[in-house]
Amino acid sequence: MFDITDHHTEQINASCGAIRRGAIVSCFYPLAEIPARPGPEARPALVIRVFQDHEQGRWMALVAYGTSRNSKANRGYEVRIRREESMRVAGLDRPTRFTLSRMRILPIGPDFFDYKQHCGPVLGYLDDALQAHLDATCERVAALARELRPLLAPTDFRVVPLPTACPEGGDAAEPNGHAVNAKPLDDLLQEDFIGRSDLARRLAKRPRRTCSGAAAAPERGAGSG
Repeated sequence: MFDITDHHTEQINASCGAIRRGAIVSCFYPLAEIPARPGPEARPALVIRVFQDHEQGRWMALVAYGTSRNSKANRGYEVRIRREESMRVAGLDRPTRFTLSRMRILPIGPDFFDYKQHCGPVLGYLDDALQAHLDATCERVAALARELRPLLAPTDFRVVPLPTACPEGGDAAEPNGHAVNAKPLDDLLQEDFIGRSDLARRLAKRPRRTCSGAAAAPERGAGSG
């Protein structure tokens, strides 16, 4: 899935912001043409879920792509941060939108996350109103891609990032559970969640997959309306 070397973890830096649902992180979001490698520049991304990969044992984050470009694309599948106070809480210096029609699962650590931001990659968090909007948006996306529902459901699970000297990932607030097989879900994201505005139409044409990655027969009436 990712060609990354693991490192031994040591002590926790408790002053770092926790990576959790609703966190805005500085992220080397992969380019579409090089999906397994970090992108060339750090950009903001919105954390949807944190979990442990069942096969690799690494802490992973499902993140939504962030951009300051104003566009009407992906309406209904995005979280826009425009109010000055909301931008302050999120750690942003300009209006930014995060589109859930473009998401990836990335390993937590300095390969894909920018640990040069203070002691860790977290810039800030969504305020309460935007958090509620994120939950509603996740529900709309889950209705289209039910394979992703376990990752899109609200959760308080979080990981505290380690300092740069200990770059594997972090210490989980809940060490048990929350294990998911990330690869088939990330394969789905790379195939269908690529930022196009016709997400509903694209998914309606695809056979439903199981969480193991196998295709399932579409339900009667799926994609109608």
